[in-house]
Amino acid sequence: MGFGPTPSSSSHSRPYSIFFTAGLILLAYLWLRPRPCPHCPTAEVTCGTHLAAIERLKDENARLRTQLDSARQAAPSSTALTAASTAAAGSSPVTVIGKKTQMWYWTDIIMDALRPFEKLNGGITMRGLRLAEQKCKVSTWCHRAQVIGGRLYVTDLRAIFFDRHYAMARIMPLLLTMLRWPVPDFDALFSGTDYPIMEIPRDAAHMARMYGSGQPIPPLFSPTAGTHTLDLPWPDFSFFPPLGKCPMDPTGKTCTHPLKTPRWQKAHPELLAMGRKVRWEDKISRAVFTGNMKTSPNRQKIFQQGQHHPELLFVNEVYIKTSPPSCFDIGEPNVTNGGTLVKKCGLSFEEMCKYKYLLNVGSNGYANKLKYLFLCGSVVIWVRKDSLNHEFFERHFVPGIHYAPVDTVEEVPETIRRLQADDAFAKRVALAGQARMAEMDPEEVTHYCYRMLKAYAAMQRFVPKRDPRSWEVNCEDDLTRHYDRGGEIAWRYLREDNTSCLRPPTPGSADVAAPGWGGSYAGDKAPCLASHDLSAKEEVGVCTPGDARWQQSGRKDGKDWDIPEAYKGGALPDWNEPDPAMTGKAAKVVAYNQAARP
Repeated sequence: MGFGPTPSSSSHSRPYSIFFTAGLILLAYLWLRPRPCPHCPTAEVTCGTHLAAIERLKDENARLRTQLDSARQAAPSSTALTAASTAAAGSSPVTVIGKKTQMWYWTDIIMDALRPFEKLNGGITMRGLRLAEQKCKVSTWCHRAQVIGGRLYVTDLRAIFFDRHYAMARIMPLLLTMLRWPVPDFDALFSGTDYPIMEIPRDAAHMARMYGSGQPIPPLFSPTAGTHTLDLPWPDFSFFPPLGKCPMDPTGKTCTHPLKTPRWQKAHPELLAMGRKVRWEDKISRAVFTGNMKTSPNRQKIFQQGQHHPELLFVNEVYIKTSPPSCFDIGEPNVTNGGTLVKKCGLSFEEMCKYKYLLNVGSNGYANKLKYLFLCGSVVIWVRKDSLNHEFFERHFVPGIHYAPVDTVEEVPETIRRLQADDAFAKRVALAGQARMAEMDPEEVTHYCYRMLKAYAAMQRFVPKRDPRSWEVNCEDDLTRHYDRGGEIAWRYLREDNTSCLRPPTPGSADVAAPGWGGSYAGDKAPCLASHDLSAKEEVGVCTPGDARWQQSGRKDGKDWDIPEAYKGGALPDWNEPDPAMTGKAAKVVAYNQAARP
């Protein structure tokens, strides 16, 4: 099946080495066998010599065959290896390589992503980072991160206030990777927008508008990448959202946690256990999809398919920020009868694991629920059309082996019928996908991050120096305190747990106390200009001290170092100005509608 274990010890390869040697001896025998030599006066002597050599080869061949038979009996057979790979049909996978059954190879993905910057850009340059910084100011989230001597520094470029519940998740991959791996010094830009933004230009005029005349595409890490962009793939926010402790609301109300997404450290083992708990034979023989139907045409079409084919699909429209009751708990008949529901009830991931087929239909180019679907042990039916963007791990999943691919939503009903007609095949695909995702634990995610950052750092054409605009991150709580605005999130997410610290304080020292708990927080906040969408009429004046909107909201933010013009769409750096990353001060920009560009 291609997802089974592969023996790695040298003892397993010994039988084949012996067999190869025996083959060479047999060839020598055929070449040296006696032939009539009527025209050669020394034929009798020569043939006698050959016969003696042949007898010696026969003896050696017999000895090697005896060794080969003994080695075959001692080594695991190919049948045994195949059986080990299919054992997951009734239980968890068999451990072969350490704690993992399958290896993850990241080099080809990393080098494919970085090669354009090596070949076209002359490596990672400060000029490229300055351009990337300006381009990502139009997104909802963007920060510049530096690791220097094992310390992490962050410069906020975009941190829209309504995204603050997930703010910590944008930087946690770096913090957790540094806790596990020796991350080299680097300087890089990270976007938090769902879709990649470093578009490959269509022509010279498009390139001039996007990046400036003669400017190459700059390097930027994004949650997704695509064939039409050069963004570098990086884990999205759903891997490491904050671990909310969710105490009682300060007003006395019961705390309702706003984040439905658990951190991967928690979700991975728990969902995997839930998925393995449901036997394949007990699953409902229908496909299920639940989510917001308004975010893409494909999702609207899948809703229509559910209306037309209730015998095959159950499509449930629900908005993630609501907390509806469970469709199973309220006895909703559609959970088994199929069809559609609209904002009546919801399905937990554990409940979705009760179905044999799970639909993955992207929104904004991808759906970050994909990794959770694989853990269920159900067949993931993946609609490829309009899945323009991909996450960093997707190339490790093979169509027809780990999931059932379909080009369009219209093909979904027939694909379900084919899977129902060959239940054994469907089960193999379901368990293969589950086994593959079972290996992508938090350690493997940070391993990818480390490998990517190591390769990226090797392409830098400068020595990273601390950005004067940056603030230091030592512990997870530093992130929560920094991105809190007027007490909106701190009470939900402060951990007061030093296990996340890069440099934890000595137990019992005076540092282990509020407000630091071993952190490096010094009272700084994300700048006001980075925290608001100034193009919205409701935000006019929010970053102008004394304005009514500033008094209402802007005063909760940090001091600005930049200028409003830098946040207008299409603005590009004025290369005659010094780099803000070097001076810590604002620099003029070239407006989008300005004809002449340097």
